[in-house]
Amino acid sequence: MKKYMGYAAAAVSMAAMAAMCMPAMAEDVVTDTTAAEAAEEKTEAEAETVGYSVVEAEITGVEETDRDYTRITVNTEERGEVILNEGSDCMVIEGKEIKSINDLKAGMKVKIVMDDMAPMTLSLPPQTSGAIAIIIEGEDLVNVEVADFDDELSSKYLKLNMDENVIIQDIKGSRKMFTADDIKGHKAIVLYGASTRSIPAQTTPSMVIILDGAEDIPEITVIPETESVPLRATLEKMGYTVEWTANNAPIVVEKDGVSVSLEIGKNTVVKEGDMAFELTSAVEFKDGVTYIPSDALEIFE
Repeated sequence: MKKYMGYAAAAVSMAAMAAMCMPAMAEDVVTDTTAAEAAEEKTEAEAETVGYSVVEAEITGVEETDRDYTRITVNTEERGEVILNEGSDCMVIEGKEIKSINDLKAGMKVKIVMDDMAPMTLSLPPQTSGAIAIIIEGEDLVNVEVADFDDELSSKYLKLNMDENVIIQDIKGSRKMFTADDIKGHKAIVLYGASTRSIPAQTTPSMVIILDGAEDIPEITVIPETESVPLRATLEKMGYTVEWTANNAPIVVEKDGVSVSLEIGKNTVVKEGDMAFELTSAVEFKDGVTYIPSDALEIFE
C-alpha cells in the first residue's frame, strides 16, 4: 500500500478536492428529482466508485529534493495547478515499459491515476502525494481506466479480451508471473487503445496493473525443470523484446544485440543464427499463450 507523507498544513482528500472544483448548483435550477431520488442516486454513485480517478495533465516542472521524493508540478484542466510530491512507490509507465520517476520531464503530457482518499493541502497550489501511477502519453492513443473486474474480466464499462501480448503487473512492480486469472475479483488500472462501441466496451489492453490483492499471489522463485512458462511475459521481465507475426513464423527474441529464434511445435532454439540448443519439450501455443520449457531460460541468462 502506498504511503502518504504527512503535511503540516490542513489537508483534504482528493475526493473532496474534486468536489470543491465542481461548479456549485444554482438554487434556481429546476429539476424533477426529489430529495429521496437524489439520495438514492448518490448512494448508487458511491457504490460504483473504485476509489481512484484519472486526471489528464501537463508536467510544468520536475524538481528533485533532498528528501525521498520528487516534486512534480502539473497543470490540469479540472483542478488547475497541483504539486505532486512522489517517491519511488509511484509507478511511471511509458508505452509498455516501467520507467523511473526520474524520467519525467517538463512539457510531457501525462495521465495520472490518483487515490481519491489521499490527503491534499489547502495551500495554493495544493500539494499531495496521492499519485498511484503516471502514464506518459506518446504518439499512440492510450486510454486509462481504473475498475473492479469480475470473473468474466468485465467491469461496468469495460471487458478485457486477453492475449499473450498483454503485460500484467501489480502496482508494486513485483517480480511475479501474473495471469489473466489474477485480475479477476480485483481493482486494476487498464491501459488500452481501440475498443468496441458495445456496452460494456471490449478491448485487448496493452497493460493491466493490479491494484489490490496481488500480494496474495505467490512469487515464483524456483521453477521445476519439467514446468513450462509463458514465453513473452517471462522474457520481457528479463529485458528481452519479443517479435512474432504468425503461427508458422519463427518467434524472434532480442536483447543487447543478441538474437534467439524459436518455432511453435519445435524443441530447437537457434541463438545468433548458428548456435542450436535442444529443449526438453517443444515450444507450445495454448489458449492464446506461447509456452517454453523452463530449462530454456538458461539460454537467455
